[in-house]
Amino acid sequence: MKDVAAVFVHGLFSTNDTWKCIDNLIGSDSELSGLTLLKFDYASPKYIFNPLRRVPDFDVLADSLQTFLEVEAKSYGKLAIISHSQGGLIVQRFLARMVSNARGEELARIKRVIMFACPNSGSEIFLLARKSLKVWRHPHERELRPINEPVTSAHKAVINRIIHAQTVASDRCPITIRAYAGDLDKIVTPTSARSVFPDTGVIPGDHFSIIRPDSHTHRTYTTLKDNLIAALVLDSSADPLPTSAMLTSAPIPVQPAPEEQAPTPTSSEELGGPTQPAGDPSQKVEEPPVIVRWNPRTRTVDFIVTPETALIWVKNLGQEGDEGER
Repeated sequence: MKDVAAVFVHGLFSTNDTWKCIDNLIGSDSELSGLTLLKFDYASPKYIFNPLRRVPDFDVLADSLQTFLEVEAKSYGKLAIISHSQGGLIVQRFLARMVSNARGEELARIKRVIMFACPNSGSEIFLLARKSLKVWRHPHERELRPINEPVTSAHKAVINRIIHAQTVASDRCPITIRAYAGDLDKIVTPTSARSVFPDTGVIPGDHFSIIRPDSHTHRTYTTLKDNLIAALVLDSSADPLPTSAMLTSAPIPVQPAPEEQAPTPTSSEELGGPTQPAGDPSQKVEEPPVIVRWNPRTRTVDFIVTPETALIWVKNLGQEGDEGER
């Protein structure tokens, strides 16, 4: 696996050590040999006693992740981002800020985001106690409260401009995002972890054991491995995502049948669409347009035609078949 890397983003009050179990399993898996593992570390202390220092908020951490990818991961053509808990909110904030700042094209090398136990709808665990601690004002804790406006805003941007995007442009970029919940997790419930994402799943474990698989057959590891192979190996770099300029709707000409094979229609009812006026063989028939659209999920091009165009094609094919039999 060359030119590909997996970027890991840890959660609240955590460090890069949280990924040790996954590191060891990937390192001993021949099918993922050569995959580079990059760790995005950030400050998430419980307390700061130094009056000259602060706990960075999510916007600052999102911009820090952007810089990390530009510098530490600049030599990799394909990236997958894996996050745990709060790390998923930081990744979403990063994606939302990129498309909001007209930098959507720079996201095209990110092939997949895999989020484990991300509190998309917040975490209610010990919520009353957290709010009652007047002397503890932690910016990360506030972002983890249910119905947090900045988190909700970033979430909407990711849904509309990332997941449902069809082309790469300055304000959007299609990226597959998978959200997984732990079936025993009470800190981030499955409802919050899955939220409204279309691609979700549930894995055995609580909030912490979900990212501590103990074997290559543990469902956390097999799930992660399948996502990495699908995103970084099976995804062909020879087929880049389409840009908005590549997918402008345009008419596709339909080859008319030779005049000697069929008479010129005299009424629109014969073909269900525009016809060539009788007595004027030099006038061209203007065919209805065919709309061409890229489908990012199946990585295919869809052709959308009007009923009139479809009838013309069917009639032309039938005339070609009759000519072949002769």
